[in-house]
Amino acid sequence: MKALLQNKKSRRIFLILIFCLLTLIFLLRVYVFTNFHSQNINGVSTEEPMLHALTTRLLDSIFVSLFVTVAVGLFMFYIEIPDDEKKFDIVESLRLEEMFDKELAQTDSWHFSGGMGRHTRAKTIPYLDKMAQASNQHKTLKIQLLNPSDNKVCADYALYRGNLRSAKNLKKLWNKDFVRRELLTTILIAAVYKTNNPNFDIAIKLKSTFSTLRIDSSSKTAIITKEDKNEPALVCREGSFLFKSYKEELAQTYRLYTSLDIQLPTNYNLSILNESNVKAILDTLGLDQNLTHEDYRAICKSVKDNKNPYA
Repeated sequence: MKALLQNKKSRRIFLILIFCLLTLIFLLRVYVFTNFHSQNINGVSTEEPMLHALTTRLLDSIFVSLFVTVAVGLFMFYIEIPDDEKKFDIVESLRLEEMFDKELAQTDSWHFSGGMGRHTRAKTIPYLDKMAQASNQHKTLKIQLLNPSDNKVCADYALYRGNLRSAKNLKKLWNKDFVRRELLTTILIAAVYKTNNPNFDIAIKLKSTFSTLRIDSSSKTAIITKEDKNEPALVCREGSFLFKSYKEELAQTYRLYTSLDIQLPTNYNLSILNESNVKAILDTLGLDQNLTHEDYRAICKSVKDNKNPYA
């Protein structure tokens, strides 16, 4: 029950269903079974039939048990220590989007370290860009991605991801080319957002190794996830040993990896981006290395779709 109550949407649906069920039981008990009596042939009421008695008692028991269980569950949920006051917690996958929204809304800086950054380009970048424009305040995003020019790390990562359970739900073939295209898509989107919004500073570092964990960190919270969107996440908050450890990990790896200058000489509109624009941007970034027409077409499509695979 705790997993249902923690997510606002699932909690609302759950409580509505319980209310409807309790209402149905109440109406059946009061207006249907109360007035039901068998009669003999002379029109004289007899004693309550056995089936009727058992049914009414069953309905009473279900109503009381359900009401008490939900009431106790709600009571325990609301008197529990709030998530914001816990130093670390295990969060179910259903709550992750809500948690990302909350953390992104109350931070001026964000740091991501992972594989291809598909969630970052679909969720984090547009969200922070919107917040920077709405508040007219500076936002900072640091991104650590795999190096798309490193064939070995792209191939190793494709092999790892292709053997995961989550790969079965993806219609794409996990290979070196797919990983490289996804990385270039993330970098291209980050470059356009950075260039178009002077209040949004995005920095990218390219990694030659990959980890099975993804780290998203705001100024006060670190969210540790795995590649499977159905897996729970570890949430570490400011003041905990784990939060300090992950912050230090991000700082050290960021210092060691290769920087990529993603400032473009002109603005671009992602919604009308074409293959020629993609080639020009990647050439400016020094990432147009042996790419084919098929690569440009696939990257252009990914940019325009920009779907969050973990939503």
